[in-house]
Amino acid sequence: MNFVIKQARIIDSASPYDGLIKDILIENGVVKKIDDAISAKNAAEINFENCHIAPGFFDIGTHICDPGFELREDVVTATKASLAGGFTGMAILPNNNPITDNKSAVEYFYQNKKENLVDVFALGSITPKTKGETLAELMDMHNAGAVGFSDGLQPLQHAGVLLRALQYVLPFDGLILQQPNDENLSEHGVMNESESAVNLGMFSIPAIAEATMVQRDLFLCDYAKSKIHFFNLTTEESINLLKQAKAKGVKATAGLSSMYLLWNDSILENFDTHFKLMPPLRSASQVEAMKAAIKNGVIDVICSWHQPRDTEEKQVEFDHALFGAINLQTCFAALVTAMQKEISLSKMIDLLSINPRKILKIKVPSVAENHKANFTLFNPDAGFIFEEKNIVSKSKNSPFVGTKLKGKVLGILKNEVFQAVE
Repeated sequence: MNFVIKQARIIDSASPYDGLIKDILIENGVVKKIDDAISAKNAAEINFENCHIAPGFFDIGTHICDPGFELREDVVTATKASLAGGFTGMAILPNNNPITDNKSAVEYFYQNKKENLVDVFALGSITPKTKGETLAELMDMHNAGAVGFSDGLQPLQHAGVLLRALQYVLPFDGLILQQPNDENLSEHGVMNESESAVNLGMFSIPAIAEATMVQRDLFLCDYAKSKIHFFNLTTEESINLLKQAKAKGVKATAGLSSMYLLWNDSILENFDTHFKLMPPLRSASQVEAMKAAIKNGVIDVICSWHQPRDTEEKQVEFDHALFGAINLQTCFAALVTAMQKEISLSKMIDLLSINPRKILKIKVPSVAENHKANFTLFNPDAGFIFEEKNIVSKSKNSPFVGTKLKGKVLGILKNEVFQAVE
């Protein structure tokens, strides 16, 4: 089907039309023409108030729980949540059942790929069953299509195994991904180490549990002359270490879930388990350090860090609740709400669309003539209150229910299909 998108502001730093309001003609899934005004027969018009268009968002590190934990989420519901949040691509964590630690497990994610509006890419586990003891079949998984390697929700504790992984992937320019957390320092912790933790009588997770592992991993990455990406850096100590490493030429990048930009650990005063996250919500001063890191370019990627949990896994005492929250639908709005006065829309799109694909060496779409359609349409100024009835994920563990947000995804246009977001 052919489309004409009417009077959309193009947000794409790689496009010659960046920042301009244009009509966009898409024929057979390819951008045919971009001009001030376009009239085309046999083309459906797409016309939204204050419409903005950008390369489709891409999420690094989505946990879809499929296969094995489909009670929480599956490929179908994760795809619906992705589309509702403006994501046209996602890289999937390996923490499923079975673990994505071999060629066949990687190939599972590429079944029926052509039929999906959301491009799904597999992250293979670094170690078998993410036990952290020895290397998994990295080359086989790479050849099967794995775009990177990570033990995902289980941070790799063994320095020797990590070093061997960094060295092993070097010949094919592979990427190691890590959520830094030294479990010897964070053991039994349920929230950030702070005055709030003391007041609430909670076992805490110190900032050095993250920073210590960041320092180790950066040192090993530099030694191996390899590449590493951190899913979330949430402390000023970690951010400063990465900044220094980048200045030295270490091939390291980092992301941050937009959830960490809206709240600090004081919100746990009500013991709401929807806010029990790993890494934990940090103090107000650490939140400001994260925002500064986004502004100055130390943080490269904004991600959802989407982790569905079943009701029974969250509606328990805070100490016993599992970590994690869903955020595919709300990731963009949370970023806009938190950072609209801090960074430009162009910067946001770099964080959401451009940089994630570059880091994973995936082709980056562009709002330019002769490029295939892979776009997210949104209104950055539209406000709304997110309600439980809006959730399309199978799990409902969202901390955003009842939250006033700004920045609404209007729809996805990919290949020859347009899907509006209600």
